[in-house]
Amino acid sequence: MSPTTPTALAFAQYFAHWGLELPPGAVEARADGHLRTAGWTVRWRWHDDGSLEFRASHRMTNERWELVRPDGTSESMPAPSEFLVFPQDADEATREAVRSAHRDAWRAHAASVAERGMAFEDVPSAPEPPA
Repeated sequence: MSPTTPTALAFAQYFAHWGLELPPGAVEARADGHLRTAGWTVRWRWHDDGSLEFRASHRMTNERWELVRPDGTSESMPAPSEFLVFPQDADEATREAVRSAHRDAWRAHAASVAERGMAFEDVPSAPEPPA
């Protein structure tokens, strides 16, 4: 494989604003990996069918979880909202129900990403490289 595969190009287009690309060696060897740069933590893994799954988190935006097929098409995987939204006149019981649902959604999400080998906790801690 080369860095210009449809999968690698789709990844680069997804992160074009930040100039992120998969390392060429990761594309050629279909090696799983991660990077931390431009505020992003990105973890990726290759599947046997040639698709690439990546999960990305940035300190200033919502989490992203995508599956990029070998032809470059992609599918968004489910990720819960980062925000809590309360009805305008919510009483404390309603607010607690919203908080509880939010916690439950993130617990279920954490279990899903761990099951698929996409947990950020498994990414070695490293300082962000200078811009």
